Amino acid sequence: MAHIKLKYVNAFANPGCKDKRVRYYFRRRGAKAIPLPGLPGSEEFMAAYSAALASIPDHHSEIAVNRTHAGTINALVVAFYRSGEWHALADETKKTRRPIIERFRAQHGDKRVALLRREHVLKMLAAIDNHLRSAVSSRPFAG
Repeated sequence: MAHIKLKYVNAFANPGCKDKRVRYYFRRRGAKAIPLPGLPGSEEFMAAYSAALASIPDHHSEIAVNRTHAGTINALVVAFYRSGEWHALADETKKTRRPIIERFRAQHGDKRVALLRREHVLKMLAAIDNHLRSAVSSRPFAG
């Protein structure tokens, strides 16, 4: 029998179970496991696998332009995520900074940058921790 290696698919056999049947799950970090019926390669299995793959949100849709209005904090975040500076960061650094940036974005994303005054920015920065300050200060944004 050929061995098929599919991304996000894990096989589990419950040693305490009488039938000793191997069960397959589509498991992606941070998401609920999805049981996959049948055997890998079967029509039933591949249809369920395709559906599970399609359910993965594209990380670019998180920063989709259609929900981002020009001139807002959201637009700055999108620009930063698309920048060479963001892509040059180590994966571990991105992993640390993204949740901080997204929290900041959730609180202030709809604010128009042109309407922000120095005291507004200082007040917003005072409310967050040093990680975000170092994340945003590593790339100055030109208005």
